[in-house]
Amino acid sequence: TVRMATRSKPAKEQEIRPGADVWRSLVHLAKTGELQSTSQDSTVIFVGPRQCGKTTLINRFLFPDKKDDAPKPTLGLEYLFSRRAARDGPAKDVAHIWEIGGGNSLSKLLEVTLTKENVANATVVIVTDLSKPSEVLPNMLFWLDAVKARCLEIDKETKALKQPIMDKLKERAARRFGETHPDNVNKEGDVGRGYIRHLGINVIVVTTNYDSFHETDPELKKIMTRTLRFVAHTQGVSLLATNHTDKQLLTNFRALLQSLAFRTGPVRAKSTDHLKPFLVPAGADAIQDIGPPPKQDVSNLSRNTTPLDLWRRVFESYFGAPPPLEENLDAAREVSIDPTGQFLESEVDSARAAKEEELVRYREEQAQTHTISARVPTRSSSSTASASEKERAPKPAA
Repeated sequence: TVRMATRSKPAKEQEIRPGADVWRSLVHLAKTGELQSTSQDSTVIFVGPRQCGKTTLINRFLFPDKKDDAPKPTLGLEYLFSRRAARDGPAKDVAHIWEIGGGNSLSKLLEVTLTKENVANATVVIVTDLSKPSEVLPNMLFWLDAVKARCLEIDKETKALKQPIMDKLKERAARRFGETHPDNVNKEGDVGRGYIRHLGINVIVVTTNYDSFHETDPELKKIMTRTLRFVAHTQGVSLLATNHTDKQLLTNFRALLQSLAFRTGPVRAKSTDHLKPFLVPAGADAIQDIGPPPKQDVSNLSRNTTPLDLWRRVFESYFGAPPPLEENLDAAREVSIDPTGQFLESEVDSARAAKEEELVRYREEQAQTHTISARVPTRSSSSTASASEKERAPKPAA
């Protein structure tokens, strides 16, 4: 299903026939004008760990008045688009919305959704779950690194074509952040040469399920808020907390995303009080306001320790070490299985089961072979050993 929402009309759905090629269907929508591409098109990519609320946020953005139905798990990659009346002229602004399902294990799908063609008007929404506090920072850093790596790849691609687009986008980001911001300039007054490391594209970090975090000890809330503010500010990205049942928090989210996807103007609201849900648009914070991390034992720190390392140590000392992140293909394979049994195909399922059994047997045979080869010396090694023993043996007297 390809869903479409407009500003003036209720959202509607364009159904794709069962068994049809989704890409051919999208081409058909484009030819009929339902998916018309204009110079005002933007791309929004939702990423984050599994079951953190990405689909719910998308539904709240596209259908704010729709009843809250439990969303189905997103398998792989899902595409939607939203249309909004342009501010000047009869044309429509279009936001192409992608959701990468499967969690961190499918982060490579950024190569599909974030390209040199759309990076100039792209926004990445990194979603984390406050009901799992120990995982919030690691997931945030994981996806920031993934976005940064993808931007570096695009930078190489475009520079090879003599089109240094990422350099220009970083300059644009620095200007938007604030040309007079003290953290954005160096001692010589050069904009974009300060403490902030701009990615070049718009990024929003959204923490969901704030209601589960609301009653947390104030000191823990303070560490969580200040740590996330530090990371978001130094990367030049926006940060906010949401809850799918809180209308005001969802309104904040929609306003911030609309300002980037449809260029509706900057969001002026700001909240940095750790006792309240945080809302910090990019450029609205400052290192001086965040403050240094709490005092800690620095006897075992190396010379290469960064401020981020200090904040990470403090975060883990309060919330504990996080579990390993899902980054392997086995995790991706697990989430790609149809969880509801909606798309059962007996012949395909039986063939897949046979292949899985064959794979298990192959792995067992390989493991057994490696074990045997490690215990039994090869013929060449035996020959070498025998020759060495003969050389060491005492020669008979003449």
